[in-house]
Amino acid sequence: MAKVMSFSIDAETSDALAKLESELNFRNRSDAIRAAVRSLTEEIEDLSQLTGIITSVAVIVHPDSSDAELDKLKHQFQDIVITQVHNYFAGKCIEVFVLNGSAKRIAAFAKELKTKPKFTYAKLVNPHSTHKHKL
Repeated sequence: MAKVMSFSIDAETSDALAKLESELNFRNRSDAIRAAVRSLTEEIEDLSQLTGIITSVAVIVHPDSSDAELDKLKHQFQDIVITQVHNYFAGKCIEVFVLNGSAKRIAAFAKELKTKPKFTYAKLVNPHSTHKHKL
């Protein structure tokens, strides 16, 4: 049974939702939100299935103003950050992190990325993932 929910989003997120709805031919915003929740759920499930010592790459795009937040994250996970590359492009910062360590620690890093609203893009590229993503 469907559950009606009410929540607020900023104008930029609302515009992005409308664009997704249109470009991906969702019937309505609810279908677009359901797809987004499924996608995030699959991503988190992928992380929970990782085991052992692994290597992954994280890609983050953020405004200059969030450098302090990124530095805090980098120091919090310094035990798994092997390399960090920073570049400034089109008015935003792009960070690439090479990570190596326990799967649990890398999963914690990836989950922490998802909680940072200032990061306009944050994705863990994980060659160890066993989940087959659907389009």
